[in-house]
Amino acid sequence: MNIAPNISTCFFTKQITLNNELRFKDHIDSCPSCKKKILGLLKNEELIKEHFNAYQISEEVEEQLMADLALIEKKIYPPTYRRALNSFLNFSLLIKVNSLSFLKNIFSAKNILWMAFAIGFYLITTRVINT
Repeated sequence: MNIAPNISTCFFTKQITLNNELRFKDHIDSCPSCKKKILGLLKNEELIKEHFNAYQISEEVEEQLMADLALIEKKIYPPTYRRALNSFLNFSLLIKVNSLSFLKNIFSAKNILWMAFAIGFYLITTRVINT
C-alpha cells in the first residue's frame, strides 16, 4: 500500500501545508512503527469501503425510503413555483410601496414650489438667451 497519495490528499484539501507534508512523508519513510500504524489505518479504511459498497438494499426498501423522503421534503419546502410566486409578489409589492413613497415625497408642497421655481427659472433664462 502506498502512503504518498493519501498524504497528498491532505495537502490538496488544505489539511496540511506543503512543508509539513514533506516533513511528514520523510518521518513516515524513516519510522517503521508510524508506517505500520498508517498502513493499518489505510487497510481498515479499505475494508470499511469494501463492506459498505457490498451492502445493497432491496429496490422495495429504496422506493419506500425515497417516497418517505419526498413527503418530508414537501412538508419542509413549499413547491418551487409557489416560492417563486411569493418572491415575485413580495418584490412587486415592495416596488409599489417604494414608488408610492417616492411620489408622495416628490410631490410634497415644498418640492412642488422648488419645481415651479426651477421650471420658471428655466423658461425665463431660455427666453432671455433667445432674445
